[in-house]
Amino acid sequence: MEFVLKHWTHSDDEPVITEYATVDRDLGWAFHVQSRRAVEGHRSRRLIGNGLTIANRHDGSIRQCGTGLPTEYYLTRYATMTEDERRQPGLLV
Repeated sequence: MEFVLKHWTHSDDEPVITEYATVDRDLGWAFHVQSRRAVEGHRSRRLIGNGLTIANRHDGSIRQCGTGLPTEYYLTRYATMTEDERRQPGLLV
């Protein structure tokens, strides 16, 4: 959550991990973040364009993913990367 808070820019709301969409794999976890107000039912407070985040359980690295493809695509792409590629900054597309 530290990674999410570091990049959070909505001072009148707070981020929450949408647990119903969290995926647990051998390499780590994949999750989406949404605003608390949106999760509580305020549809106008929904975040858009917030892609999947992958957290590596072995080395703690975080990788932000794009938004245009299904979760499974990004998980497969991440799983086939080398360790060095996984630690590279930037968007996983």
